[in-house]
Amino acid sequence: MCSLLAGLALGLGACERADSQYEQAISEARDMMTVITAGSETRQADLQAVVTKLNNAMREVEGDAKAPAQLMLARANSALAEIDLNRASALAAQISFDLTRADAVAREYNSNKAFAITLVGPDASEAIGSIEEQIRGIDAEIRELESNRDELADELAEVQNEIDQLMGSARAERLEEADLRDESLDAEPMRRAELISQAVTKARGAEAYERAAAEKELTVNSLEAAIAQVESIIEDQRRLRAIQTSGLERISLIDSQINQQRSERQQATRETLDDYRSRLNAVIETYRAEFVEAVEGATSELGSAASMARQARGMGDLARSAAGEHFAAQARALELRAQTAARIAASAEYLVQTGAEGVERFASVADEFRAEAERASEEAANAYSEASSSFAGTGDVAAILSERYEARAMELRGEESSQPDMPADDGVGG
Repeated sequence: MCSLLAGLALGLGACERADSQYEQAISEARDMMTVITAGSETRQADLQAVVTKLNNAMREVEGDAKAPAQLMLARANSALAEIDLNRASALAAQISFDLTRADAVAREYNSNKAFAITLVGPDASEAIGSIEEQIRGIDAEIRELESNRDELADELAEVQNEIDQLMGSARAERLEEADLRDESLDAEPMRRAELISQAVTKARGAEAYERAAAEKELTVNSLEAAIAQVESIIEDQRRLRAIQTSGLERISLIDSQINQQRSERQQATRETLDDYRSRLNAVIETYRAEFVEAVEGATSELGSAASMARQARGMGDLARSAAGEHFAAQARALELRAQTAARIAASAEYLVQTGAEGVERFASVADEFRAEAERASEEAANAYSEASSSFAGTGDVAAILSERYEARAMELRGEESSQPDMPADDGVGG
């Protein structure tokens, strides 16, 4: 256990106590963490088993002797949080997509409403001008969507090229491994051991390339789904444009058809409004029933991880840096909640702005989610400040992170900061 504690503590000192059960528990927990994979269906149960083992192990020792187990327990809690945060991220993406579709329905409502009003007027030229303006708006939106689709397609091609390069590197490593193993068959024992060791290194290198390629395949799947979603929206807008164009062609019959068309449009308006309200209510239900639970699970686990890392004082700067990573990951989870709540508030406000009958209650919904976004943003700022405090004084690189996290905290609070922007989010820390 002495070598294990020395490695984990980075200079904690020679082991003054060697409890075989504690040593064994730490070793087993470390081995379990090594083999738990991100895609495993039993990952959560496996991590819970690690947490239980480490908690039981810490009962056998006192003081700083607990530090290695505490730091490993913080890591396990962070990994549990990653499960919830991945689910929250997926739900946030689905909520954003559903709100985009819902907002398109709201635009259709405004279009139907505007067209119904124009049908009341005696001058057909006014209706023509209104429809032409709507078509121009739809065309502009289609162009923007097509541009977004093309950007996603370029990104997809780039990722696929990266996958090809990674797999090519993996194949090269595998070929070298095979050559080394073939050569070892006729080699002297000492040389054979050396060749087999080199072959193992090549195999590991190939596996690393293959894992990296597999991870990028997830990005490919996400990009393909995003492109399909954008194509679907484009098709919806083209159908809407066809409706408007058809209306423009029929405007010459407005005098004889005005009453019938007005009635049809008013009915379509009511149906579209009901559709939008239904979509928005479904999004709110998803947010409250699933998204909040996932985010709160992640933030709670990350809070526990940060607290446990701070308790591992015997690990020195290593523990403080780990706490900082966990607090930063917690802050990003809270920012996700703030952004999602703000997105729902914006859609509720959009619905209220239509001025349709019966949408007044969504004003309070908008206020509720706007307030929730502000609360989550403030909590994220506090978590970034905790991350900054944890990293402070632990080295030059950590000092940069400390400054950046504090700058982000000030930005979320609306305070001025001269620090550079935060780097891109790289996932859950720990």
